Amino acid sequence: MRGIPADLAGAIEAGCGARADAFGEACVEAAAREAMSRLGIERIGDLAGALAGNPGELRAFCESLCVPETWFFRQPESFDMLAEIAAAASGRFLRVLCAPCSVGCEAYSIAAVLERAGADFEIDAVDFSEKFVMAAKSGEFGRGCFRSGRAADFRIFAAEGGRVKMPDSLSRRIRFSVADILRDGPGAVSYTHLTLPTT
Repeated sequence: MRGIPADLAGAIEAGCGARADAFGEACVEAAAREAMSRLGIERIGDLAGALAGNPGELRAFCESLCVPETWFFRQPESFDMLAEIAAAASGRFLRVLCAPCSVGCEAYSIAAVLERAGADFEIDAVDFSEKFVMAAKSGEFGRGCFRSGRAADFRIFAAEGGRVKMPDSLSRRIRFSVADILRDGPGAVSYTHLTLPTT
């Protein structure tokens, strides 16, 4: 594939609200080949039309573009800033929007920082991908999510076998849901006070 076909780029934007070039040509091509095989399509030029007529396949195609490359306390300076915000907001209820939340590492990192700060808070964590949200709701993570030494500093993670289960003190503060705020806008999720977009 030489360049992302305009009609396929349009299908991606219609399906998940993001520009196709944000995913990269290689990622789009891999997802396209997978969808073509699944749908029995031989020409990539026919894919956009097939997706447009099948909302379920369009969502599956868009989800295949999403990559869960995340870990706890990624970009640690942002969590330092969050701790400062929480300290300055002492006594106020904080409601945080974490978007996109991927498989949940950022949302749990935010919760850990706010809990340590003694804040009263709730987190709305949203993602386009149903698969990622389902994984986030499980509250269980592999060791690869703990590549940052900052996670060990919090001493709140209880190991169970080869995976790590998040403590209830954090899980009950986070509401994970599927939402497409790029297409539907922030109004797709009700939130107030504090917005911390994550990438």
